[in-house]
Amino acid sequence: YGDNPEELKKREKYIARDPEYALKYAEKILKGPFPAGEAEIAKVAAYSYYYARDVLDGPFPAGEDTLAKDGYYAFVYARDVLKDTFRHNNEFI
Repeated sequence: YGDNPEELKKREKYIARDPEYALKYAEKILKGPFPAGEAEIAKVAAYSYYYARDVLDGPFPAGEDTLAKDGYYAFVYARDVLKDTFRHNNEFI
């Protein structure tokens, strides 16, 4: 459906249920934020990082709880997205 935006629009509620598809939809089709899919994206550290870096080009607060639990993605999120230390709940991560 990549060449049929109307059909994709009808399926957004289903796309939003899967974090991988939600991320890809935001990146490849919308080329911008996909608020309906953010809750699912936020459940996976890797997807939260890529969403922040590649879609939002900035912080993704909804994903920070998940990011804070993953050492690698917390590090790259701080380095590549925040370009500063990652403080979560007033603690350095």
